[in-house]
Amino acid sequence: MTTSAQTVVLQSQRPDRLEGWQGRCCASVRAWAQGHGHDYHFLGDELFDLVAKPLREKFCEQPVVLSDYARLLWLREHLDAGAGTAVWCDADVLIFDAFTLGDFREAFGRENWLQMRERKRRSYRKIHNAWMQFRADSPVLDFYIDRARHLLEATTTPVVPQFIGPKVLTAWHYIAPFTVEERV
Repeated sequence: MTTSAQTVVLQSQRPDRLEGWQGRCCASVRAWAQGHGHDYHFLGDELFDLVAKPLREKFCEQPVVLSDYARLLWLREHLDAGAGTAVWCDADVLIFDAFTLGDFREAFGRENWLQMRERKRRSYRKIHNAWMQFRADSPVLDFYIDRARHLLEATTTPVVPQFIGPKVLTAWHYIAPFTVEERV
């Protein structure tokens, strides 16, 4: 892998999902990254190869959980290879308005999760991992990788799909707030 000291933008999705709207979302991220001079890298299911075999086997029925962990490892790999900043964008992120990255050591996106409960619509503000940005000097990514691995190893399956994503990030955010990229 060759990575310059600049920003790298990472995405992953199963190739068969790229023919529709997710393909257009990925194309918008790729165009945005390239338009700003960022390196852009895309992986299909080979993203899961970054995860140790025991965890791949344990969570083989929960690819969303595996991808949440694998993306952290891929971000770390690019920072270790010399990227100054690494950004993760989920395949359903659509960039429709040009913006410049904030100068953050680390940042996560925010979501408003809508849910029907007892015939009432509820909205929950959460931190999400559909957008993550880390500089090489951030301690948060290594912490996140370590704790996510520990949680995955210690739990029994199945878990909620957001287990090491919005669930844990939102809980941590209440204790020690992260920088939030409100535009994502």
